[in-house]
Amino acid sequence: MAMEEGFVDAEELQRWIEKTEDLIQRQETTLGSVPTRVKVAGLIVKALHAVTSATRLLVCDEEATVKLLTMTKVLMRDRRGIDALLDINTLELFLLCAEGPDVRVGEEAMKCFINSVYSRPEFVRDYVMPTNTPSRVLSLTARAGPASFHLMVWKALLVSCEADVMIQFLNTSVHNWQRIHSTLRYCLYAPASLSFPHGHERAALTLELLKLLAVLVNSLHWPPATSSEEHHGDTQAIAVCLQQLGDVLLDTLNHVPPGSSPFTSPLVDIKNKALELFMFLPPVTLPLFLAQQHKALQGMLTHLHTMVVLVRIEKTRLTRDLAPVLLACHHLTATGDPIVKRFFTTHLFENSFFHKHLTALLTSLDTSVKRYTGEWLYLLCDQNADEYTRRTGIGNAIGLLRIKGLA
Repeated sequence: MAMEEGFVDAEELQRWIEKTEDLIQRQETTLGSVPTRVKVAGLIVKALHAVTSATRLLVCDEEATVKLLTMTKVLMRDRRGIDALLDINTLELFLLCAEGPDVRVGEEAMKCFINSVYSRPEFVRDYVMPTNTPSRVLSLTARAGPASFHLMVWKALLVSCEADVMIQFLNTSVHNWQRIHSTLRYCLYAPASLSFPHGHERAALTLELLKLLAVLVNSLHWPPATSSEEHHGDTQAIAVCLQQLGDVLLDTLNHVPPGSSPFTSPLVDIKNKALELFMFLPPVTLPLFLAQQHKALQGMLTHLHTMVVLVRIEKTRLTRDLAPVLLACHHLTATGDPIVKRFFTTHLFENSFFHKHLTALLTSLDTSVKRYTGEWLYLLCDQNADEYTRRTGIGNAIGLLRIKGLA
């Protein structure tokens, strides 16, 4: 192993990387001791300085840099004795690697970045936010690269949202909303390519974006309290982005990639996560996301059919997985739009498939799904107990009516 003063040349650096990587991969007992971990962490920092130096006197190939970052990522899974890897200066080195030309290096660097900020909201608040690091990470979302790289960038932003100040930063950033919108649209509509094929990685990126959206929307205060003309302009721009995002979310419900089945597990997960956003939306922002209700109606009905088949017929999903679509349908009906009410009433009560399975859910052992179904059907019956009983049957209706004190 190299002397602690540093590395003499690139050849020595690469030999040390290969030797240390082998030790870590084999989980040598020597790396279980804190003093050894402290020493290795210190040498990793020196190596990172060497490969990110402006002069790059110790130039090693991309493969060696990937190995260096991979073993760093593995070492960071246990935080004993790695304080040198967890400070803001080392985080800057990870970011410099991510901003470099090689996307494989960038992907591994972002994994190290994630390990550094994970479950450390105080670190993000006190050390990351005062710098321009959040803006630099956000700028990486506009970079050309494979879905796996973008997945790590957005995951880094999501993990950083354990700190409220990061949520506030992203919620007030027009650029952030624009990037989420454009990336979501790219995931849905871009033709398949070698770096961005249809499949698991694209689905994982879409799901990660929806998770981040759920966090942001759940903390969104609308409209923001501000009197500044500049901030008013930002508010208007964000409002436009919200409407565009609403359209994309509704498109998601109707979207099936070429050659895919609507029952594919990743696709179902994406649609459920999109619908969960409707559960998180504050009432004042709901109209922004439902600006075009006609898009939502058929999409929600189609996804409701998919989920009923998976839960009630194929039994490959849990009953609780029906909750997002049921609650989203309730929210849409609660807008009071007569077109929405007429659409759902026609398709639910006059369709034997939906009528059979939805009324069966009124006696489900899952109390949440039972309540969501009952409240939605009760709303479609104009909150009239007699009509609700006639539509669903006395045995199915009695549970909700007792809760409401009507039976």
